[in-house]
Amino acid sequence: MKNNPRLQPWLELADELDEFASFMHAADLAPRRATRDGPGEFLDVGAETANRMRAIAKKRWTWFSCQRDRMQGEVRAKLHTFHRWVSEGFFYGSEGTEAWREMMDRIDRIERRLDALSAA
Repeated sequence: MKNNPRLQPWLELADELDEFASFMHAADLAPRRATRDGPGEFLDVGAETANRMRAIAKKRWTWFSCQRDRMQGEVRAKLHTFHRWVSEGFFYGSEGTEAWREMMDRIDRIERRLDALSAA
């Protein structure tokens, strides 16, 4: 994908979200949507957000600032969702485990990276 070089750090953030999603599934922390038939499909834990970021970056005739603002909004919305899930107890029973600490560290890294990109 040939993009504006200013978008490269944002695409790297999208890669980090993909890695986070893989970790969440491997650690069995990804929440599922409940159905009558039992556990349903997994909720998005970053992969769909990363795909939306890449789709935004592919739009050739969009100003960089518009692309940046849209990608920033996608990531901020996902981070807000994670904080809501934590406060609502979606990860009950995993608090204090190694996987929990790793999840929180990764969320913190993504937030710091987003803040740095947003300030640039």
